[in-house]
Amino acid sequence: MDIILEFDKIIFNDFEVIIRTVLVGIMAYLSLVVILRVSGKRTLTKMNAFDFIVTIALGSILASIITSKDITIAQGLTAFLVLVIMQYIFTKLSVKSRAFSSMIKSQPALLYYNEEFLTQNMKKERVLEIEVRQAARSSGKDDMSEVMAVVLETDGSISVISNQSDEPSLDRLFKEVKK
Repeated sequence: MDIILEFDKIIFNDFEVIIRTVLVGIMAYLSLVVILRVSGKRTLTKMNAFDFIVTIALGSILASIITSKDITIAQGLTAFLVLVIMQYIFTKLSVKSRAFSSMIKSQPALLYYNEEFLTQNMKKERVLEIEVRQAARSSGKDDMSEVMAVVLETDGSISVISNQSDEPSLDRLFKEVKK
């Protein structure tokens, strides 16, 4: 008999929990939207691992606020603000200090250059030749001979630079890329 009663509570406990979930969910969601609008576009970009962590953590906090009756709106808003402020501080420091920036961000890596796969870089970055070829195809290149370079960017995306690019601008383009 106890098992049947417990099963009923799994499906539905009472309306108080449902009403709390709806009200807290709306308040937390609106608060998060306001905080994100105030904090700027950078908070949800896919710039580096720290930005990714903030994005995932914000979603996790939102879910916790909505589903846990032990977490108040004030606690949730505090958690939102702590994450957004820390991310703001980290990005500010990385803009001001090249040393700090290199500590928290990876450098772009050259994976392919002038018809040659840079296997050492590819191994280090754990990228397969087939992934480089797929990126070229996604960029509309039928053949690797149309590609001058392929770069693994700091956000994990892969950029493809075609052979039509002019040489002087390439030097500036590859300035921060690991070769």
